[in-house]
Amino acid sequence: MTRARRVLLGYATLLLTLGAACLVGDDTSRSGAVLASTVLAILALAGARPTTHAPRRTRLAHIVLLAGLGLLAQHDTQGLLSRATGHGEPPGALFAATLTLGYLAILAGGTLATMPIGSRDLGAIIDSAIIAVVATVLVWTAVIDPVQERHGAPHSEQAYELVIILLVGGMAGVVIRAWTANAQARGATGYLLLAVLAVFAGHMVAVLSHNPATGADSPWIDVWWVAAYLGLGAAYRHPAADLMGASNDRSARLTRGRLVLLGLALTVLPAAAVVEAATGRHWDPLPLSLASALLAPLVLGRIATLASLHAQAERRLHELATRDELTGLPNRRAVSQHLTALLAEVADRRSAGVVVLFLDLDDFKVVNDNHGHTTGDSLLIEVGRRLRAAMRASDVVARFGGDEFVVVMQGPPARTRDAAIATLTAALAEPVALAGLEASARASIGAALVEPGEHASAGQVLSAADAAMYVVKREHRAAPARIPTPPASGDDALENAVL
Repeated sequence: MTRARRVLLGYATLLLTLGAACLVGDDTSRSGAVLASTVLAILALAGARPTTHAPRRTRLAHIVLLAGLGLLAQHDTQGLLSRATGHGEPPGALFAATLTLGYLAILAGGTLATMPIGSRDLGAIIDSAIIAVVATVLVWTAVIDPVQERHGAPHSEQAYELVIILLVGGMAGVVIRAWTANAQARGATGYLLLAVLAVFAGHMVAVLSHNPATGADSPWIDVWWVAAYLGLGAAYRHPAADLMGASNDRSARLTRGRLVLLGLALTVLPAAAVVEAATGRHWDPLPLSLASALLAPLVLGRIATLASLHAQAERRLHELATRDELTGLPNRRAVSQHLTALLAEVADRRSAGVVVLFLDLDDFKVVNDNHGHTTGDSLLIEVGRRLRAAMRASDVVARFGGDEFVVVMQGPPARTRDAAIATLTAALAEPVALAGLEASARASIGAALVEPGEHASAGQVLSAADAAMYVVKREHRAAPARIPTPPASGDDALENAVL
């Protein structure tokens, strides 16, 4: 039997056993069954404690979830002791606070556990939470509020129940997103979703079945609590528990469907208030006020994610327009813009001068023709890396196109040119070791100098450097040049061929 089936069998067995205790037992038995399910969930999480090598977020989520279950266990213990002594539900702020804080801790722990999904598609998490909150308020307005109004429940009790329902609704949105985002983890997230829905159903039954005259509640309420706590424990005992925070859905776009659904969610609450007023039904501002207080930060967060996506898109477009995709260096457009700005400073004597070096690889055609474009691309990447590493941080090293590179520097022109050519020649002197061969990185370097006070355009300076490069290239062609050869090794070393 697989571990997943053992988890399912254990969950079903415990649910039937403890659920039966809730249905056929007295109040004390029901409270004991709920407390037992909470303790079992704590033991399940404690047994699934992440290792010290697990991400800090995972370990923190585990601690927060255990803290939440501990608060709920305290809440259930208070209920058990009160019922066992014949006092019914215990009054007081502590009893209500442990339940509320317990739910908040579990919500925070679940958010931490699913944070990798949020980092990839935070917008979807926010969308799900918004829709869940709106749906929860609609259920409250249409079903729960009329019952509490008939029972004459005080506003404090209504507000408390509404806060709990809203928290559970928000949890449902997060868990549903986690369930849809990773098919591999659905076994574990399915139990989480079952737990959240059971909590929601329990509160619904608690409100709808409560008899204010006798104080009696339906025994089915405790069955839902048992199902919820056991579901949380089963989620962390399931073999896919380690995958709950992963995501194979990397879409962060606000699709048309999401936009329509989000727009409907944001308009449905005011529309419901208008319908209630038009039909003469008593309109309770409490649900709309609390929902608005919760929705406002969610909507602002959604706007922030959209702004972030827009900024990322702008940066990406700028990179595509000014960066060489292969080497990551600035491209022809970027170096031309930079050079234009520098030449204006030189013309106004605000700069000590500009040197432009134009480099063309001597043996690149041999590599590309004999070994293919992939090998040629590898050579270009390594040459770009060497050039960038050899120059100063203030210098601009760009790929101009093909096997041509441009370096733009500021400084006293003659001295800067001589030092830069020596540095670049040394950086490219060693052959480049590629897959099974060595290729020459030697380049012909031409220079163009612009003295302070001179006026020239970027095109003129680049053309001058290009022309100077071809003079050097003709000199190199008159000298022996290496072609790519397999690297020498042992007695089988091959002599380097010479053109």
